[in-house]
Amino acid sequence: MHLLHIFNNNTCYNIHQMKKYAFIAITSLLFISRYFLFISTQDVGIEHDSGWYLGVVRNVVEKGIYASYTNSIAVSDKSGSYPSIFGRFSTQDKNGFIYFPAGVTVGPGYIIPQALFLKFFGYGWIQYRIWPFIAFCLLIPLIFLVVFQLGSFFGLLFFQIWLWFYPQLLLNQSYEALSEHIALLYLLLGYVLFQKVFHSKNKAIFSILAGFCFGLSIQTKSLYLLGVVVPIIWIIYSSIKEKQFKYCLLFIVSFLLPTIIFELYRLVVLCSQFGFAAYWQNNIDIKRTLESGGSGTVILRTDWS
Repeated sequence: MHLLHIFNNNTCYNIHQMKKYAFIAITSLLFISRYFLFISTQDVGIEHDSGWYLGVVRNVVEKGIYASYTNSIAVSDKSGSYPSIFGRFSTQDKNGFIYFPAGVTVGPGYIIPQALFLKFFGYGWIQYRIWPFIAFCLLIPLIFLVVFQLGSFFGLLFFQIWLWFYPQLLLNQSYEALSEHIALLYLLLGYVLFQKVFHSKNKAIFSILAGFCFGLSIQTKSLYLLGVVVPIIWIIYSSIKEKQFKYCLLFIVSFLLPTIIFELYRLVVLCSQFGFAAYWQNNIDIKRTLESGGSGTVILRTDWS
């Protein structure tokens, strides 16, 4: 009788889980189809910042340089680091390309996947939007799953109704070459995997995957560093409490890995072409961008009055 009771409970639980995932899948397809119909029937353009980001992507693909077409330096007949028209420093080569522009606060989490799509599929209306739209299609069910976990079925239903009647909140994210929804995809995926660290036998694998996703989120949009503070504190606290430092170490290393790889790449490129001064000035440019509220970090200079 006891075994039968356990079997019945497991069966009911599995049926409930299947219903939950089926509802999320069906409603996700409805939302995705709605956005797909809009962008396939409307003559939508590319917003200014998106064009800036796509310029960096095309340079990565065509010239092998992580640089922008947009020139913000008043003196264009010299190469190196000089004050730009934005009052910051930009590193420009002799052809006028700006290397690692901090004004473009979209990181390699968007740039590299988009560059791969253009490399393999060429250029065109669809190719320019394929990575943002794929990321958007993955984000919708992930958001629904997280909302369901936090607010149950009725919470998810309320969220979906609200979102359905205000499509403009996410409409441009479904096709624009922006970074916010891609960074959010990495962040939420990191949270889902982070749960598994505490509720799965494969703690090491999920520690690595969760940390790597969190690292990708801040390497896509630096503001998302705010979203990974709690997981970092929590895993350090849990490791100290349970004396299991291996998982904490795996998480921290995988979290730092995307940043380490990109920073080494930036250091090598700038120092090999322009000298260490270019790398130093590029860091100052990043610092000034953050101080001026770039990448959404307006909290650093909030007018509290």
